[in-house]
Amino acid sequence: MAFCIGLLPWSEKWNTISIIVLLTGVLLDIAFKKQRYRLDLTKFFIGAGIFFVALAWLPFSDDLSTGWSYLERILTALFFPLLFSLVVKYYALDLRYIFFAFLSSCFIRYLYFLVGFLDFELLFILDYWKEILIQFNQFFKEEALHPSYFSMYLGFCSIICFYFFRMTKSSGLKLFWIISLFVFLLINLSLASKMPFVATIVALVFGLFFHVYKTTGVRGKKRYLAVLTVGIVIFGIYVYKVPNAIKQDIGNYYDYFFEKDLENAFDYGQYGTTYSLDTWNKTNRIHIWNSSISILKANCLFGVGTGDISNELNKQYIFDNQPYLATKDANTHNQYLDYLIKFGMFGFAVLVFCFYAYVKKALDTSNFTYLMFLILVLTCMLTENILSRQLGIVFFFFFQSLFFFLGSKDFKTVSGEKG
Repeated sequence: MAFCIGLLPWSEKWNTISIIVLLTGVLLDIAFKKQRYRLDLTKFFIGAGIFFVALAWLPFSDDLSTGWSYLERILTALFFPLLFSLVVKYYALDLRYIFFAFLSSCFIRYLYFLVGFLDFELLFILDYWKEILIQFNQFFKEEALHPSYFSMYLGFCSIICFYFFRMTKSSGLKLFWIISLFVFLLINLSLASKMPFVATIVALVFGLFFHVYKTTGVRGKKRYLAVLTVGIVIFGIYVYKVPNAIKQDIGNYYDYFFEKDLENAFDYGQYGTTYSLDTWNKTNRIHIWNSSISILKANCLFGVGTGDISNELNKQYIFDNQPYLATKDANTHNQYLDYLIKFGMFGFAVLVFCFYAYVKKALDTSNFTYLMFLILVLTCMLTENILSRQLGIVFFFFFQSLFFFLGSKDFKTVSGEKG
């Protein structure tokens, strides 16, 4: 399992193969043991709720080919709940290995990109680092992992660091994990993907709040407050002083809403990087969301079906005089709008119930790592269709199923037989 999720930031193809091998191995092992197994159907249907809703709404689609393609893409929404419902009965898992494998994989993946991008002879020149930070943002957007998804991974790595920080009693290890947390936050900032970074901060503040609440002693509370203050100051200095796409976007939205001409916050030409304000204006999420809401109003009860959303959006973009978005086949960039348009209010209500069950499970088991994970993903869904491509689908359903079916408190080792 650690190998399976650790491959995700590196190769979607090899990740798919590892999932098939993992599921096949578990099923064969259980079959050869000849043990009777009873599937908890209620829990399984809730865990795989998104897949079953997409399957149920397939007949509403005119474009069945696209609908089947989407179902194939989210098969892990079915496989992982099945897998973890089996695992909890027959295996004991040390979750630290799974967490550490994912954290290490993301860190090495980032270093792999960075090292391949650096000219080591120029490392001690400050202006060179400014150039790197701007070009690295563009590099991720155009050639490597999608920055929003990788930023979400790095956000979860910060949550994992917080988990290890809470679990260890050694002062030295606590210091190591808190430094690691800030390192992942700074790495995350370099991608300049706004919503995943904000989602990470929201999840961490939530986790820190409950940790401080449970901490006895005024001294401990003051220490955590000091760490939080330092983190906020570092973030503020970074955004203000260092060239990054976050500051550029803040300026873009300010100019956009006050109907001013868009201006570069930085001289991108100076850094040998192309940055098109015209493209930013054409692909603005405000245009996308306006068109999406128009489709939703016309199909609010039952939606357009699992496979028709892309065709309907492109028609609406052209009707709204946004042909550029149609040529780019732009999705809704909001997972909630995506599901509302596909499944309507009735299908969306089923999904809300499923996520309610996930949150309730996290609260009932006092598993705040699980809750922080849900906060991270649910917040990221505000600006990205996280569950529309493998990078988001596998990430979410692996960890969601892991937490949902292994129902212990913030755990180190979990065994199904021992609870």
